[in-house]
Formats: sequence, structure tokens, C-alpha cells
Amino acid sequence: MNPMNKRLYAVFALVLFGSAMNFVAAANDKPQTWKGVVTLVCTAPPPAQAAAAAGDPCRYSLFTPGDKKLYVLNPQDQAAKFAKKTVTVTGTIASAPKTKIATNDGIVEASTIQVAAIAPVPGS
Repeated sequence: MNPMNKRLYAVFALVLFGSAMNFVAAANDKPQTWKGVVTLVCTAPPPAQAAAAAGDPCRYSLFTPGDKKLYVLNPQDQAAKFAKKTVTVTGTIASAPKTKIATNDGIVEASTIQVAAIAPVPGS
């Protein structure tokens, strides 16, 4: 096989691999729905030797009582309108690294939900 054909096959294989990875990523972006309470929680403090992060370390999050998980909500201004309310959130889990949050049970890691819609649960 001539070297030019080898290169062409290699490029073709890379394009196919990239397309497959985009397909997998798109499948993970399927909107999901969660029901829980919007609460304000603060990120875990940095180690003593690290500099404190700039800005407010507290984030509006969704606590889902069924599985007892916390999810940071993004955008924050949209979530703030529903503080202390039981809501239904529709969105996708962001690919960003998890946020460490200090709770009464210790430090937990929370995924971020990219909110598409948020609405109060009727009667709550």
C-alpha cells in the first residue's frame, strides 16, 4: 500500500472516531428531569495552604430527597427565584468537573445541571 493511501485511511479513521465521539456526547446531552428543593449551599473551603477562590463560594443547588443528592444549578439567577421551594428542573448534566460542597454529613461532590426550565411543584 502506498504511503499516501495510508495517510488517507488514517485521516478517514480519525474523522470517523471524532464523529462517533460527538454522537456519544450528544446522547449524554439528553434532557433529564429532577424534582427537589432549591437551597443555598457553600462550596467546601480550600485547603489551608491554597488561596481562597474569588467571589461568593455559595451556590443555589437542587437537593433531591429521593436519592439525597445535590446538584449545582446553572444559571444561578434563574435558580435564585425558587429558593426554598420544591421545584421540577429540566436540563442536562454539565461536563464540567464536580463541585465540592460542605454538608452536615461531610464534603460531597455535586454535578452541575445546565437548567433549561425550572418550575414550582403545584401545592408546595
